[in-house]
Amino acid sequence: MTIARTDAVWWTQSVVEDYQVTAKEFLRRTIKIRREIAELESRIQEVRASHMSPKAISYNDMPKAHNHTDLSDYYARVEIYVDLLFEKEKELLGVNADIVMMVDRIEDPDERRVLMLRYLDGKTWVAIAHAIPCSERAVYYLHGRALKHLDEILQSIAESKPV
Repeated sequence: MTIARTDAVWWTQSVVEDYQVTAKEFLRRTIKIRREIAELESRIQEVRASHMSPKAISYNDMPKAHNHTDLSDYYARVEIYVDLLFEKEKELLGVNADIVMMVDRIEDPDERRVLMLRYLDGKTWVAIAHAIPCSERAVYYLHGRALKHLDEILQSIAESKPV
């Protein structure tokens, strides 16, 4: 199922109206979600590592027939984290789509590219300067102008009423 462009614009409009976000806050949502995804991936690795690591041997005189280990708890914990990870990745895709739609409204292609490289690709200022190519100072300037233009776009969305 694909979301129509008007539906996504309406959703973005409701987010902008409800929270009255600035351009930078709007763009930084992707950074926050990426951090949460990295944290979930780390937790999954920890759970897997703790299960795979060798356990201490218990020496006692009690006879044991078998060494039964219950894997259901392990799989349940991993499944919870994987489900959370899947939901966060879905959320990231939605946020990225919103960002692309809003940034696409900026007229200057260099300004659009700076925002895309910085917030969607997570590039550093130096990497953006190499990609454009221009000086790092010019990247800061383009970024500032792009944020100003995006603020104007978000403001116009917040002021307009849904049809």
